[in-house]
Amino acid sequence: MVTPFRFGLRICSGRQSRVSCVKRNSSQQTLLAANSSNINVYGQKTLSLNFNLRRDFIWTFLIADVSTPILGADFLHYFGLVPDLRNKCLRDTKTKLQSVGHLRYANLHSVQISISRDTVFHKLLKEFPSITKLPNPNQPVKHNTIHHIVTKGPPVVAKPRRLAPDRLKIAKSEFQNMMHLGHLRPSKSNYASPLHMVPKKGTLNWRPVFDYRALNSQTLKDKYPIPCIADFTAELHE
Repeated sequence: MVTPFRFGLRICSGRQSRVSCVKRNSSQQTLLAANSSNINVYGQKTLSLNFNLRRDFIWTFLIADVSTPILGADFLHYFGLVPDLRNKCLRDTKTKLQSVGHLRYANLHSVQISISRDTVFHKLLKEFPSITKLPNPNQPVKHNTIHHIVTKGPPVVAKPRRLAPDRLKIAKSEFQNMMHLGHLRPSKSNYASPLHMVPKKGTLNWRPVFDYRALNSQTLKDKYPIPCIADFTAELHE
């Protein structure tokens, strides 16, 4: 058991669990416990954990009916963390630091995703396992395609628009998470478009969006549309 300082939660760390879970505060997805019983899943939630290891651990957890939050093998493998049961600590192979915890018995020992193996798509997913994995921006690109947005006139610049404190906090968290995942990087570009926070439909969550109307007005349109899909498939048939 380890306790993240930011949230004060007690989390169970186990390499036998294939996924990481937090308690719910229903989707159709279910997990399979060690005793073959089903565990209901209610969605996902992104959290930033601080184990006093001099770096944050941002991860998207499954919200499930579990008595204790779980750091599964997916979390431990991604961040290079190793549970040390003898010394009752969580070791960070990257920083060489350790976070002291304590041993505690838990009723739930491991969970895994329950997958029905009698579906018509099972063999297809087994043949192409990469299509169900999250993209890794650190992997080398396998193509030489570079996309350019050609504009005319001076760079489009907009003054920052103030956000409510709660929305500003959410926006910073979202961008920190995207930077951590490698989806974006800091920039010193002369272009700047205003940021807005829009509530997600049917939820209490917010998502950042930008007002690109001024940029679109200076963007040279692509005059080469995609060919007719019927003609393309006809060529494949031949």
